[in-house]
Amino acid sequence: MSIVVHGYPTRRSSAKKIYIALAVACLALLVPAFSREQPEGSIACGWQATTIPNGIPHLNAIAGTSSSNVWAVGPGTPTLHFDGFSWSSVFTKNSSETQVLNGVSALNTIDAWAVGSSSPPMHDLKPLVFHWDGSTWVEVADHISGGAQGKSLDGVADISTSDVWAVGSICAVGVCQPLAEMFDGTQFVIHNGPEQGKYASYYSVSGDAPTDVWAVGSVSSSSPQGFVNRPIADRWDGTHWIASRLPADLGILLSVKVNSSTDVWAAGQDDINGRSRALIEHWNGSSWSIVRNPVQSSYSFLTSISGTGPNDMWVSGIRTPTPSLYHPITEHWNGSRWNEVDPNQPTIASSIAILDLGHQIVFLVGTVYGGGAFVDQYTCN
Repeated sequence: MSIVVHGYPTRRSSAKKIYIALAVACLALLVPAFSREQPEGSIACGWQATTIPNGIPHLNAIAGTSSSNVWAVGPGTPTLHFDGFSWSSVFTKNSSETQVLNGVSALNTIDAWAVGSSSPPMHDLKPLVFHWDGSTWVEVADHISGGAQGKSLDGVADISTSDVWAVGSICAVGVCQPLAEMFDGTQFVIHNGPEQGKYASYYSVSGDAPTDVWAVGSVSSSSPQGFVNRPIADRWDGTHWIASRLPADLGILLSVKVNSSTDVWAAGQDDINGRSRALIEHWNGSSWSIVRNPVQSSYSFLTSISGTGPNDMWVSGIRTPTPSLYHPITEHWNGSRWNEVDPNQPTIASSIAILDLGHQIVFLVGTVYGGGAFVDQYTCN
């Protein structure tokens, strides 16, 4: 999963673009001090750049099942696939429409999904869904009703071949509602969440069972100070979505990872006295709690979270050490605390997403300002 920065080609819906644009504007005015830790362990570990095909301007999301089956997606028709040796371009359809893929998920080598949106000439956004069948990307029709002004899908999770979730937002008459669709093996069926409000959206979805799926995002509402954003985290119990109470009152959740019914992680940004701060929350099966991370005092936001269990989680994000630079954040959870790991990339302009496959197999994708897309791999020597 990754982030939208207004003014760059991005992967999120219009609601999120507005929020992040304001957040980045505030971040760029401040120069925070922050601490940094080196990679953990007695052996040398760190991020290393990998070679990807030329002409890839941005990468928004990454997913995979093993070190020989990894997908990365972004704007345009090419997707990237890693077979354990090299990255190659795998194209979707050729179209005159502007296409952006925002999320990707993989179940195995012959079953993967990518979602996003496209913009036909002189029309509003429409949702875009592709399915990988082992040889080609096939566009799949969803079942969103007509009449909306804008529809976008931002996240996808495939629990099984007959249980695939895609989330985003649908807008009409100036109001955006969270959108959740489930593919049952034959067709997509809408199961909208409980949240109502202006500029509301789901940005990420994850699950480990048909009765344990989480979607996170934000919803805006009016206040004496103007519009404020509050994070949302809703759980699908197999029948309907249930809203949960979150400890952070203001902010946004951009990514979620479900390891089990008692081990769910979410990442994003909270707002305290008008200042943004990287936010990590954990669900233990009964309640959410905020987990402290090393960039608490920084002007920052976390855009992606991935991991394999309670002792191995990674997050990625962005902060602004100077008004003109956006630096990447990568952190690792070892079961007791989050440790910041020095990234390879010096500056970031737009999206950044992380994938943890376990056994110290971790990939990071994003966009370098003025330099196009990158893919880094975490290795230990």
